Amino acid sequence: MSKFVKEIKSIDDLSGQQSSQSLKVLDFYADWCGPCQAFAPTFEKIAGEYHERIEFIKINIDAAPSLASEFGIKSIPTIVVIQDQNEIGRSVGAPSATSLRQTLTKLLSEEPEDHSHVGCCGH
Repeated sequence: MSKFVKEIKSIDDLSGQQSSQSLKVLDFYADWCGPCQAFAPTFEKIAGEYHERIEFIKINIDAAPSLASEFGIKSIPTIVVIQDQNEIGRSVGAPSATSLRQTLTKLLSEEPEDHSHVGCCGH
C-alpha cells in the first residue's frame, strides 16, 4: 500500500485520525473483489497527487464490517468523501482517475458550506 494511503478498521480509527486535512476519501473494498483490486492502483496514484490536501483511507469491509455498516455500504468498491465527519459525496463502483480528479479538484476549490450539492466522481 502507498505511503499516502492509510488503512483503518473501526469508526474510532476514523474519528481518531489526527490530520490537518478535513477532507477524506474513503475506499471501501474487499480483497476478493476484482473491481476493487483493479481500482487500487488508481486510488493510490490519486492519493499521491492530492495527499497534501486530502487524506486517503482504505477500509476492508471484511476486516471492518461495522464501519461498512455505519456508512451503509451495499456494494463495492464504494468511494465516500467526507469533510469534518460529514459525507459530502459517494460513488458506487470504481470511478475513472479523470472523474475522481475532477471531483477532488472541484471540492478543493469550493467553500466548505457549498459541498452539500456535490456528488462524487461523475455519479
